[in-house]
Amino acid sequence: MPGQGRLFAAEGEAVMRRGWKTGYAVLLSVLLGLGGVGCTTQSSVSSPTTPVVVTPSTSTTSVTASSATPTATNDDEAAKAAVRKFYAAFDDAIQKRETTVFRTTFTVGCRICKEDAQKIDDLARSGSTIETSATQIHELAVDQHPDAVRTLISARLTSPALVVKDAAGKVTFQSSAQTGQKSYIAIKKEGVWLIEGVTG
Repeated sequence: MPGQGRLFAAEGEAVMRRGWKTGYAVLLSVLLGLGGVGCTTQSSVSSPTTPVVVTPSTSTTSVTASSATPTATNDDEAAKAAVRKFYAAFDDAIQKRETTVFRTTFTVGCRICKEDAQKIDDLARSGSTIETSATQIHELAVDQHPDAVRTLISARLTSPALVVKDAAGKVTFQSSAQTGQKSYIAIKKEGVWLIEGVTG
């Protein structure tokens, strides 16, 4: 995993593309070790016009992103809550078949985040279906405060098993649940904590 200094130095770098998996970075490419930090200043993209049909698989007994909603009593707790909200919104974007709320949890500079949102949109337009369950967050911790508005956070995440099928029902991608250590840049903008970068 890149050091904390490299986490910031990597802002603006391009993300290596490895098929559609890199585009689906937050849940898959980052968690499976296929992605890196991806931060640019590109604008966000449009929401899907054709919904992705999702069939959730059986969930585990671990705490999931959508159920972890602590009260943010200080900046550290608020920054950690932003990570939980980020993944809860990602899971919700898949379930609700659109990315509007998910896009409000990260900055316009988080390229890897936008690639995830775009991939959901692209799969929706193609009529693809996704069978998956919720992201699981473990050992969420604050690592460093590099400046007055940013916090570096680490967590161990479990990506759920995933099956993607095209409009004809053919499986185009499949993975099993996997766990990996990830790092985040959370930034406080106008009183709201957002995700600015993801690496792993």
